[in-house]
Amino acid sequence: MNQYREQILQAQRTAAMVNLLKKNNYLTAVGANDVVIDHDNTFVPVIRCWYRVEGFRAKEDEQATNTAVSRAAYGWLRGAHSNCSAFVMDHVRDEVRVFYGTGSNTDLGSIFSSAVPECVVHNETWEGATYAYNGILSGTISADGFADTFANMKGRECYIACVVIPVNDDEVSEKIKENEALIGRLEQFKSFQRVYGNATRRTEEIPIPEIVRAISLLKDENVFLSNNIGRGFVRSCVRFGAFDKDTYYRLGAVLRSCMHYDSENQEGFEPVRILDVHGNVGGSRGCLAVPRVNILNQIYHGYADLVSWQTLQSLEKFCSMPINSYTGFYVRNNNVTDNTLSVFPEIRPIKDSGIAIGSFINSSVSAVIPLSAIYSHMLITGATRSGKTTTVKGIVKGLYDMGISTLVIEAAKKEYIGLLSEIPELKVLTPGNDGLQLFINPLQVETGTLIENHVDAVVRAITASTAGEHPIPEALEGLLKQTYEKAGWHYGMMAYEDERKPFPTFKDAYNNIPEYIKSHARYGVEVKQNLEGALTLRTENMYTGALGRSFSKPFGITAKELLETPTVIELADFSDTGTEFLMNILLFKLHCYISRLPESNTLKRVIVVEEAHNVFRKTISEDSSRARSNDYFEKMLAEISASGTGMILCDQRPGIMSDAVIANTSVKVVHALTAAKTDLDLMASSLGLSSTQADRIMEFDKGICLIGIRGIPGVQHVKVKPLVQGRNTNPACHICASRFRCRKTSVLKMIQSMDEGQVRYHLSKIQANPYNTAILSHNIDCMLRDLNVSAAAATKCCLLGVLLQKYGTVSYQESRVILNSYNQYLKGGANNE
Repeated sequence: MNQYREQILQAQRTAAMVNLLKKNNYLTAVGANDVVIDHDNTFVPVIRCWYRVEGFRAKEDEQATNTAVSRAAYGWLRGAHSNCSAFVMDHVRDEVRVFYGTGSNTDLGSIFSSAVPECVVHNETWEGATYAYNGILSGTISADGFADTFANMKGRECYIACVVIPVNDDEVSEKIKENEALIGRLEQFKSFQRVYGNATRRTEEIPIPEIVRAISLLKDENVFLSNNIGRGFVRSCVRFGAFDKDTYYRLGAVLRSCMHYDSENQEGFEPVRILDVHGNVGGSRGCLAVPRVNILNQIYHGYADLVSWQTLQSLEKFCSMPINSYTGFYVRNNNVTDNTLSVFPEIRPIKDSGIAIGSFINSSVSAVIPLSAIYSHMLITGATRSGKTTTVKGIVKGLYDMGISTLVIEAAKKEYIGLLSEIPELKVLTPGNDGLQLFINPLQVETGTLIENHVDAVVRAITASTAGEHPIPEALEGLLKQTYEKAGWHYGMMAYEDERKPFPTFKDAYNNIPEYIKSHARYGVEVKQNLEGALTLRTENMYTGALGRSFSKPFGITAKELLETPTVIELADFSDTGTEFLMNILLFKLHCYISRLPESNTLKRVIVVEEAHNVFRKTISEDSSRARSNDYFEKMLAEISASGTGMILCDQRPGIMSDAVIANTSVKVVHALTAAKTDLDLMASSLGLSSTQADRIMEFDKGICLIGIRGIPGVQHVKVKPLVQGRNTNPACHICASRFRCRKTSVLKMIQSMDEGQVRYHLSKIQANPYNTAILSHNIDCMLRDLNVSAAAATKCCLLGVLLQKYGTVSYQESRVILNSYNQYLKGGANNE
């Protein structure tokens, strides 16, 4: 009797130990300070090789994509063989990063690429970080789509890591046999008999609860192991941590909420437990370490690893990469619809050196345009007031900050003068009455250029802007050839710099028309008259009016001068024909100069062309003068990058520009476009957008744009950051010769003692007649005299600019006219050069 009782007690002790250890039930009594990472009581998995996955191409539907990423995770688990492995995701500097580590030298790149289309995977070691708040999750893992849940989580920097320890089938078989032996021993003592009554002697089996429960746990585990043997088992735990307490608790709640197994319908179920890890934990070893817990119990004394048995099937789902895009992890989706989670998936941040023009939508990550891409040209498009000019200004300022000079050819409006507050060296040239006069001689040949090549360019520019067809181009060429010869420049000669040998002007060409018609035009009288009229009309327009004022000197500004200093050329005061002609000539002269520069693999200078359709317009006929002009400038686009020169072409209507603009620009920046189908379809096609994405372009608010860069999958969906106005400029700054010896401080002191009413009275008279220079100058002199101002000309102009800015009622444009007229008056009426 005593021996049997001792056997029951021994069975009860064994059952108590089973009940304590199985399904990690001992963790119920573990406290917050009991889980510690230290050298003595910690298992650290050896990870020899890390791979970072940065994205892939989604399949035709979400289910197929889920299957593909699960298959990749399964391949990773199987490829680990008998070595430990780890799956890690973290949030670092607004990026989501995905890592797979293995203790073997398995080529995970090949495994992932074979399972997931266009998978971007490369070797990159996960270093971890030091986290103040750390935890561990144990139990049965089941969390479909957990990676996307983690990636969407808001908070500061944090991580999760699933540490995987392999289990071979022999070990599983041994565990089953061990459990069967235990069950056999415990079955004998799962109950005892109790006898009732003296006469009837009724016997009743009384179960022993702890032994019955232990047998149930062992049987449950054996069913779990037997049903899945051969399919693969591992031991695992999930480590996680965060920099701050709020993110840590949020991460723990997310982990718990994603686990959807329960004990009623899942064999081998182990409850999910989350425990705090005491102390700061740092580095990859600390973040992946599996703690051992010291079990201090009456039944069992010893250490146990905080791991749980898992099937590969459940673990591959938990360790699958995200199927949606996030900053740092890009999923290319060619089937974006209104039901897609993100219409414009976030692409991987660009780390190359470049210009940051804003940030990703709903993120603080900078949107960067690499200098290497600008080197291969850029197209910026958008409707009126879509933010296109703001974007270009930001790029120009960014280039200036990096020491790269920029020339802006502004065909319409006068907006780039605002860059004066950011770029003190900026030179603004204009053909109008409101700034530094643009002097350029279209017949001045760039040094090293053949005379006949320049003549051909001038003829091409005139005929492209005036639609002149045969025999006008041939007659223009003959007239110009004769004009150059009279000036001592002959075909076959290369131009060079010689002040004693000026180039002809259009007035010279105009004066040569009668002689040319008489000696060279071999046509009938009527044709001669028509031809003379055509030549007269085209050359007369070039030496009269605003064009004539800019083209009046034999030596004007050269391409070298334009590219050496940040410059804006305002062409808004010209007619459409004059603007188109001058843009053609400017680009030809720039090309001639640039083609002589040394080759460069880095960006040295940038040319910005606003209203680029004036030069790059789509044509129907391949034989027209405009088509021939397009051919030349398409060739220019393809060639000038060799010297380190990039072009930024801007236009509201991309659909009317030549196909070469789309083909030869590496960067496309698209702001809101109108409903013009040609424009939307063209840009959507060039950026690889779906119809849903294309439709959203029409809905963009001001400053929202898409940036597509050749060679980088996807588009950046960006909110452009406007320039923060630095220096406080006024309408006098653009004509001030003392910009680097600014008079503003002394001017502001002068204003403090002035009577505001008196100032406003004089300004009303000045503003009432801003275009009659004589009356305007008289009124300004009267104001300065009444205000007792006696100063140098530069100070007077600065004072007038500040007063107009502070008290004036006219537009900034009219203020420029007033300042420039008065400045010319102070210089004795001469054009300011």
